[in-house]
Amino acid sequence: TTGIQALDLVGRKLLRDRGRTLAELHRCVDQTLTRARARPRLVPLADALAQVWLELDEVVALLLHDRAPSTAMATPLLWAFGHAVVGWLWLDMALLCGGQSPFERGKLAAAHAFFSYELPRIGPWLQAVRGGDSLLALTTNDCFHP
Repeated sequence: TTGIQALDLVGRKLLRDRGRTLAELHRCVDQTLTRARARPRLVPLADALAQVWLELDEVVALLLHDRAPSTAMATPLLWAFGHAVVGWLWLDMALLCGGQSPFERGKLAAAHAFFSYELPRIGPWLQAVRGGDSLLALTTNDCFHP
């Protein structure tokens, strides 16, 4: 089902509406980034997330320009988007943690852990989307039949 969801993301959510739905999501993310940058201890998280969304924008622009290879690398793009959205949600939760209760400290620690260990996975996935299609071009249907 991951592949089907990935094809749906690329085909219906990105290409069909030429990125308009993504632009709406991006506005929500930008609002969170603005609020997070007003809190000094969240600035590094906001900067990291902003960079990820910049990279996503670049990849989507490439896909919108050249539709042909876009579906071949849909799954790593889905993974990247999923992690970017979860990063946004963690940053949004971190903004709600203004006190020092154990629960809030735990939420902040979890947000930092996600940004340290999960967010960095996005770069390699996007790199695969940017350049991985050439590997698929090396194979033809006869490669899979004896």
